[in-house]
Amino acid sequence: MKISRTPVVLIIFVICLSAVTAAAQDRGSFYVGGSFSLYDSTIIDQFTRYRRGMLIEKNTFEDEYTGQAYGFYFGYRFIDKKRVFINVQMHGNFFSKEFNVETSSSTLRRKLVCSRGIDLQPGYNITDNLFFFVNFSVERGRFQFSKEGTSTTYDVEIPVMGYGFGMGVGYHVLSCLTVRLNYQFNQYGTTEISSTVGALGRKVDVIELLPMYDNILLSVQYNFGKK
Repeated sequence: MKISRTPVVLIIFVICLSAVTAAAQDRGSFYVGGSFSLYDSTIIDQFTRYRRGMLIEKNTFEDEYTGQAYGFYFGYRFIDKKRVFINVQMHGNFFSKEFNVETSSSTLRRKLVCSRGIDLQPGYNITDNLFFFVNFSVERGRFQFSKEGTSTTYDVEIPVMGYGFGMGVGYHVLSCLTVRLNYQFNQYGTTEISSTVGALGRKVDVIELLPMYDNILLSVQYNFGKK
């Protein structure tokens, strides 16, 4: 799977240029923060088996597991005069757990190693210190999928694009210190893994994986300039 980096680089350039322009006009401020999250993962696992070009078996499973993740983010907060603001930020996360099932005939592993993405967060200042926001994100996750068994064996590490959305609240403890709590749902694209046989490359086993994540994040951030 080949993913072009050109659109991502262009988006980053536009964000940085907009932030610098707004900062020059004193309409916002930069910030940086760290996060801790608890997540509940569901990976839809569809297995299809062919023999001599004919479908002979098809099953769908749900691989579920929970874990913790640690992340960081930095961005720019555009402030409007009427309590409305927009955060534009970049983030990265590192995940600690994996889905692992061992049977007498096979060992199955699923793991999201890390992710990075861009967030757009429109929000509203309820009071001078308390605010509400929604989050929309574009993600790129790096996954490890493997299976060791008598009939099917594979081991791949692959980047997968996805998206996310959520909402949360924040509180300015100090003018330079903010605490945020939010919910985030992330879904990544379907990954197809297949084994082939023969000179014609005929498919024998096809595995399609669709990862989804529910996250609860607690974040602490430092604000440069006005909150």
